[in-house]
This record gives sequence, structure tokens and C-alpha cells, in this order.
Amino acid sequence: MVVDYSPYRVHFGIHGKPVPSSVVPACSFHTLQNGAQKSGTLPPATIQNKASYQAMALLKAQAYQPVGVVFFIPPAWRQGYFWREGMAQAEFFENPKQLANDTVWLTNAHFDVTKNYGAYIKQYRFFRVPMHRIVHELNVAHLPLDEQASAVGPFFSRLSSTMESNFLYHADSMAASFQQTLRQTSIPDITWQQLGHEARSWYWKGAVKHKLLMGASLYVPRFDFARQLIKCPVPDFSRSPKIIKGDFKGPILANLLKEHVGFVRVRIEKVSNDIIEFIDLSRTLLTSYEVLWLMQFADVTAKILYLTTPMAHPGDDPAKLGANFKPFSWLDGLRLEALALSPSYKNTPMEAFLRGTAHVGMAHYAWYLTKHHSLAPIALSYGKLGIAFNRQEEAKIRKQCRDSGLLFVPAEEEGLDLSIGKGL
Repeated sequence: MVVDYSPYRVHFGIHGKPVPSSVVPACSFHTLQNGAQKSGTLPPATIQNKASYQAMALLKAQAYQPVGVVFFIPPAWRQGYFWREGMAQAEFFENPKQLANDTVWLTNAHFDVTKNYGAYIKQYRFFRVPMHRIVHELNVAHLPLDEQASAVGPFFSRLSSTMESNFLYHADSMAASFQQTLRQTSIPDITWQQLGHEARSWYWKGAVKHKLLMGASLYVPRFDFARQLIKCPVPDFSRSPKIIKGDFKGPILANLLKEHVGFVRVRIEKVSNDIIEFIDLSRTLLTSYEVLWLMQFADVTAKILYLTTPMAHPGDDPAKLGANFKPFSWLDGLRLEALALSPSYKNTPMEAFLRGTAHVGMAHYAWYLTKHHSLAPIALSYGKLGIAFNRQEEAKIRKQCRDSGLLFVPAEEEGLDLSIGKGL
């Protein structure tokens, strides 16, 4: 019997002391944005023709969708072991075409491998979290591949009866599956598209790690972080941007961003030492939340503002969230993360904005560690901080992370993606 508790939730919520709520606001990651939540409303849903697989999903009428696990054997990535519900243990296969084609197969193989087979055989990042990280989270990475498949498979079997199950078969990611469950909005116009491409940032890269130092990642509680992201208002990209030009800073800039959200072209100077190790200044076009946060630690001048009214995150439906996601479920942590990012699927401006919002949330953690533990992260991405340290400091850093509600993962456990800049 698989007990789907969350290792993260147990670690963060019981054994570890969580980061104080004052560090990461409960309702949103940003500051000075108190009025946005109240003013944001969802626009009327537009009647659009859904993708063909959504129509097929409706016809299935909540039919049972089997979900299994396939662990390919490297380096050939052709043979391997598979498991699905009802099997006592994983079995060997010689060719992926021997796998049942009515089943959604979650795998450890890259897209270059899975693209040669049907859409029902997923690549290793079907979730945002890669499969090699998942096996570490479930503490089965040390087992042979067949035993890994037998151990991991039951955790995913519940996907067969979830709210997004009808969309799993043809989707290329879990986020894409959830996107099909959301109310559809208008496609952003060309101006928003161009701004999104420029503002999009996969991660913040700050200081350079010295070659003699060790590397590690610090992870925040997945479920809680995704829930906070969903509670943050997002721009209504169905409206054309309101463009404001000038030189704005201080209270005037804060007032402009009080009731509006979007992207801002800025000049940043005189950065505080509190954030200088992890701040990324490689962009001049930032999200409005990033600007509000940076104003607390640097001299920020806005040159051009592209703004619109805020609206609720499309996934912010209390009834659905309460009925479909359990805080102590490890699987639901992965699912809620996918829901939080699902509005960004094939929507570049929304992707840029959601990632920027998530990075501000991580910046709160980075600042807290720098200020209160003298631990300076050198990079950050969604749900993850990158640090560099001397091996002699590892025990102390592990304790600091535990006291701060963060999970310490050394680089050697990160699997294939050792760099903070890969696959984030």
C-alpha cells in the first residue's frame, strides 16, 4: 500500500521551522500591491474551439485512464521495465511498442527518445520536476531500475482518476493537461507577445561559483509555493497595454503599479549588498512585481510602463482547489505546481509574468538566508535556490536550511541537470 504523504510537507511543516510568514506574504509574493487582489476580476470566458483532444476527452465522459511508469535502460533507451496498476512488480520489455497503447506512460527518457513513439509515452519532464529528481525524492534512486519502477509507479496511479485525467493521453506536459481544464481567454496581441519574449527569464543568475566550492540546491515546499503563486493576480492580457513613458521612481512609481500589472522597462542602480550576490541585472524589461520588489533594495527608475488591469489567476478556484488537492499529498504537490504554471502553456507573456512572480517569491527566501543566516545564494529559479559552499560548512548549512524550511540537495543528487541554468 502506497501512502501518498509528502516528504516535503513533513520536512517543512513538522520537523523544520518554516520561513516566517512575513518573509513570504501569504496572499502574494510581491509588496506594495495590496489593491490588486481586490480590483482583479476574471474576464468573461470566450467561446473558442478547443483542441481536438479536448473534444475527445469530453466524449470519454470521465472514463478511467490507466497510468503507468516506464524506466528505460541507458544508453540505448530502447529496452527497460514497466509497471502499471495491478502488477505485483515491474516487467521487462524489449521494444516500447510492446507497451499497452491505452495507458499514459511516465518515463525517465528524454524527448529525443520518446518523440519516436506515441504521444502516450511521455518524456522525463512531463512534470516540471524531472524523473531523476523524483526517484531521489521518493528515496529509491539506489535501487535497480525494475525496483524503481515498481516503487514509483503506485504513487502515480492515482492520476487515473484526477480532474485532469481525460487530458493526459495527448498532452506533452502536466501543465498542458491542466490548461485544458481552465477557462479560455483571448490570445495576447502582438505587443504583449513581443514584451513577453523579452521579459521571460528562466532563472536569476547572480555570482559565479568558484571552482573549489561545492554546489547544492535548496528547495522550498512545493505545495505551499504553488498555492501562493495561484493566489497572485496576473495581467489581463486580453486588453491592449496602457503605455506610459517618462522617468518614474519612488512613491510615484509605486502608485502607478498599485492598481495595475504588466511589464516595466527600468534602469537599476545602487543595488544593496543584501541582494547583490543573487540579483540578475541582465534584463532591462521586468515584470511589475519584480520592479516593486527591487525598489526596496536598489535605485529603480522606470522609463516605459506597459500596464493592464489585474485579474485572478485562472486556476484560483477555491472549490476546485479544495476538492482536488490535498496539502499532505506528494503527488498533489506536483499537480498543483503544474496547475500554477498551466496558464503559461503556449502563452509567452503569461509565462514571463508567472516566472517573474515565482522568482520574486524565491528572492524573499534568498534575502532571508542572506540577512539572517549569512548564507548567500548565487542563483534562483522556480522553487529552487542555488548555493556554493565549502565542504566543511555542509553540516551547518543543512541545519540552517532545515531551520528555514528548505530542503538541501547536493549537486550529485540533482542527476542530469547539475547546473541551475538547465531545465528550470
